[in-house]
Amino acid sequence: MINVHKDVGLVRDVFDKESLEKLGRGHMAIGHTRYSTFGTVNQTNAQPLVVRHVKGQLAIAHNGNLTNAAELREQLEYSGAIFHTTNDSEIISYVITRARIPPLPSKLRWKRR
Repeated sequence: MINVHKDVGLVRDVFDKESLEKLGRGHMAIGHTRYSTFGTVNQTNAQPLVVRHVKGQLAIAHNGNLTNAAELREQLEYSGAIFHTTNDSEIISYVITRARIPPLPSKLRWKRR
C-alpha cells in the first residue's frame, strides 16, 4: 500500500509533524517539489501521482515536459483511458501500465498491512 500526502505550496507549508506521522514508517519514499508546467496547479495535479491497476500500484513523479502530451492524451482517451488529472505525468503512468509486461510475482509485491 502506498501512503500519500501531497498539496501545492512550499514544502514547509505542506508538511508538518502530524502529516509526516500519518505517513508512517516505510522502506521507500518519493517526493516532488516542482511547480506545474502542464495542467492546472491544484492538489489533484500535485505529484507524486499514484495509480492503482491490475499490475499493482505505481507512484510517479515527473520533472519534465512531454512535448507531445496533447497528442498522446488524445490517443489514449480514444483507446479507452480515463484521466483524473490534467498533468502530463498521468500520460506517462498510462503508457507504463499498458506496457505488455507481466505483473510482478506475488512475492515481490508489497503486502498490505
